[in-house]
Amino acid sequence: MGTVGKKRYSIDELRAFKLAYGRSIQGEDYLINIILPAFLGGVMAHLLLHYILLTIAMTIFGGVYGYFVLFPANIKRFYERNSFEQRNKFVNNITQVMSAPSITVYVVLNDMIDLYSGEFKERLIVLVSQLSDASTDEYHEYFQQFASYYDKDVIFTQYIDILETSSVEGTNNLESLKKTTSFHNDIKKFRNMLVENKNRALKYAKAGHSLILLLILACHFRIEPITFENYLKYFSHHPIGWGVSIFYLIGVLYTMTHFMKTYFDDDVLEVDM
Repeated sequence: MGTVGKKRYSIDELRAFKLAYGRSIQGEDYLINIILPAFLGGVMAHLLLHYILLTIAMTIFGGVYGYFVLFPANIKRFYERNSFEQRNKFVNNITQVMSAPSITVYVVLNDMIDLYSGEFKERLIVLVSQLSDASTDEYHEYFQQFASYYDKDVIFTQYIDILETSSVEGTNNLESLKKTTSFHNDIKKFRNMLVENKNRALKYAKAGHSLILLLILACHFRIEPITFENYLKYFSHHPIGWGVSIFYLIGVLYTMTHFMKTYFDDDVLEVDM
């Protein structure tokens, strides 16, 4: 149905991403990601050239772009952000509690299940259930199965490896846990800083395009020597206006496409497997 990066997701998969952390796909998601781009595409084309067929075409294009690009990207980002927050909360909580003497990994995992939510909690429940009567050899299988869900987050998978070693050896490996937790917290800080910078860039981009549209809209009112009739005659329905408008629309599409690829990529220090 939709594409994020190089992978396409069906509508059922997107619903599952939302439901994984307690939300279903709502009308707001369709409004922001599909209806709004369709509306803006149509308005932009109509203000520039005043050709009904082009307005309809750009409205459809905006909706299709939103449906296949923005819609899945925003939902996947919602899922990945919630998943990362749960993992970061996990490593910090476990490291803090493991500093207590004579405490085991299994006891910590079992006692702290209710601190988490969504899909992460469900997977943790399964892990704890498996470990309750597992042999030493099975510990590796179960921990690695849990880590495999998050194999892009290499720091987190290293943390799970340390927990596995601690379980098998009966030690807490506290210094290793602290160091790995510190790395994961650094990733979180960097991600948050990057997201903040990208949101600021998006805000500036919106302001710039809004200003351009306001200037075009101003040309539709009688502001001597510009009149609506002159705007139609010498721009909208003139070859120069066609060329400028097409160049502008292509430029907007190009910059938006490349910006969105960066905007939705929050995996700053993670690895694609």
